[in-house]
Amino acid sequence: MAERTVAKRYARALLGVAAERKVVDDVERDLYAVAEVYRAAPEVAAALADPSLTRARKVALIRRAFEGRVVPLVLEFLALLVEKRRFALVAEIAELFDDLSDELQGVIKVRVKTYLPLKPPQRERLLERLKGFTSREPILHEEVDSEILGGIVVRIGDDLIDGSVRGRMRMLKERLVLRSDEKRSNR
Repeated sequence: MAERTVAKRYARALLGVAAERKVVDDVERDLYAVAEVYRAAPEVAAALADPSLTRARKVALIRRAFEGRVVPLVLEFLALLVEKRRFALVAEIAELFDDLSDELQGVIKVRVKTYLPLKPPQRERLLERLKGFTSREPILHEEVDSEILGGIVVRIGDDLIDGSVRGRMRMLKERLVLRSDEKRSNR
C-alpha cells in the first residue's frame, strides 16, 4: 500500500508539470511505452536493480535507451526515478497518471463487454446513464465477448456491474447451492 501512495505522489507531481507544459497526452503515451518496455524486458529491470551499477550509470542507460524516443519531460522523470530508486514503480505510476489525467479532464474510462456490438441508440442510452452515475464524461471502450452469453458487463475503475446472462446464471447457481446446503444442515 505504501508503494501505491508513493507512486500516486510521483504521478500527481508529473501530471502537474505536464499540464503546465501542455504535454499531458504525450507524457501519458510515452510513460505507458516505457512501462511496457520495463515489463517486457526483464534485463532492463535487472540492470536497474543491480547494486553494482552506480546511479549515474543507470541514468546513462535510461538516457541512451529513451532519448529521442520520449518527450524530454519523461526522460527527466525517468532519470529522477532512477536516482530516487523508484524505477520499479514506473508501470504503476503510468496507470495512476492516466487516472489522474482523466480526472483532471473530467472524463472516466468505462470498459463495456457485450454479447453483440452496441447499436447507436443503445450506446447513447448507456452513455446517458453512465454520466448520471459517474458525474464525469464517460469514454467507452467496447468489447464483444460471446462468453457472457448476453447482457452487458460494465467496469468503471474498480467497480464491476455484471448484467450478463453468464453472471446471472452464476448467481443463480450460488443461490441454489446455498439453499441445498441449508436444507442439508436443517435435517
